[in-house]
Amino acid sequence: MSDAEFRQIADTMGSLPAPPLSGSACEVVQICQQHGPAAAPPAETPPASDDAQVLQALAPLQQQLHQLQQSVQVLINRTSLQLQDARSLNSAALLPRHKLVPVPNRDSGAMPPANIQFPETRAELEAMTRNQLTSILNFYGLPNHGTLAEQRWCLGRHIGMLP
Repeated sequence: MSDAEFRQIADTMGSLPAPPLSGSACEVVQICQQHGPAAAPPAETPPASDDAQVLQALAPLQQQLHQLQQSVQVLINRTSLQLQDARSLNSAALLPRHKLVPVPNRDSGAMPPANIQFPETRAELEAMTRNQLTSILNFYGLPNHGTLAEQRWCLGRHIGMLP
């Protein structure tokens, strides 16, 4: 379900505001698939006015949307906690040999993929090339311009090495 479709359903229903979608798109799709299509009203329902039928048909959709909103919020909270934990651990990496913990992307919750080298130690961060820094800064959605020192500072600050 696209962000536009999600917001259109929420706007149609009126009373349920659409949350900002910052969880992983893949995980949101999986959640939608888990909840499946909304149940149709029972066939033996007595005939009602058009408005009543519309409201009856919207009730399962409202419930499904509410469950989806809760699931998205759980994903957002989980990513936020992972980000805080990793940054906290990285703040203790004071010596070049100290290990660094990969930080999830704050928008998608994804960890850096294998083709993007996350530095294992503080020394590795200091030795990263411009191409390596540009790749990881792009992954995190951070500015990738400036000198190597400025790029390292930007990455170090993002992963929690700097206050």
